[in-house]
Amino acid sequence: MLTRLFALLLALAALPAAAAPALWKVADPDTTIWLYGTVHLLPKGEPGLQGAAKTAFDTSDTLALEVLLPSDPQVAARAMFRRGLSSNLPPVVDRVPTGKRPALTAALKSAAIPDVVLPSMETWLVALTLSTAQLAKMQLDAGEGVEARLRAAARGKRLVGLETLDEQLALFDGLPEADQRELLTATVDELPAMQAEVGQMLDAWRKGDVDRLAAEMNEGLDATPGLRKTLLSDRNARWAQWIKTRMATPGSVFVAVGAGHLAGPDSVQAMLAKHGLKAERVK
Repeated sequence: MLTRLFALLLALAALPAAAAPALWKVADPDTTIWLYGTVHLLPKGEPGLQGAAKTAFDTSDTLALEVLLPSDPQVAARAMFRRGLSSNLPPVVDRVPTGKRPALTAALKSAAIPDVVLPSMETWLVALTLSTAQLAKMQLDAGEGVEARLRAAARGKRLVGLETLDEQLALFDGLPEADQRELLTATVDELPAMQAEVGQMLDAWRKGDVDRLAAEMNEGLDATPGLRKTLLSDRNARWAQWIKTRMATPGSVFVAVGAGHLAGPDSVQAMLAKHGLKAERVK
């Protein structure tokens, strides 16, 4: 579950291609809001927006992303460390079941986390760092991030972040320690299969199979209702409320969020329906 979940949430994202776009439209007479489902991690060289997705983006006056990352990666790193470092923590290896400790030790060594910082890393940050290190080995290019490329193409558009970076990090930082340890344990279990799992996720996305993609990304959340509520359902509800409020202002908005947020019973579209708003899939 964790590798798929981080693929959904990581801000190190790449611009999706649009062979079969996951695109929805919410409109009234003077306002149009496009919902575009992205995959946050893609190999370098994927094509950019095409077809209906490109038209929707080009004709929008506002671009809304999950988070507007600072241009300086050091600023983002400092924000992460402010949230993710604490004193007097138990040894990292003691935060997983005994049988998982050899695998965790090997993963920490492979990720080359400096010994000086590792003891102070909160459990969620250890899990995030291990996943990020593994994804880097798969040559998923952070320089091709969705924020960087969409923002570069958004000349003259208003830019909006549905969450701040600190708010996004706070989702993890606010998890109970028991949930954080579950995340770390799941990360250790899934690291060996990450490449295959991410490949399956990308295949589903390229085919426009949003339901399959959501199942790949969100697998395991049903067994952890607290995590599902914090990391998926509550966020979708907040974003639906933002869209409802934004519908009162004329114009066109291109909203790009992880495709896992746009499928399933807790999707943004399902939350919009509770507000009386219908999102129609664009074929």
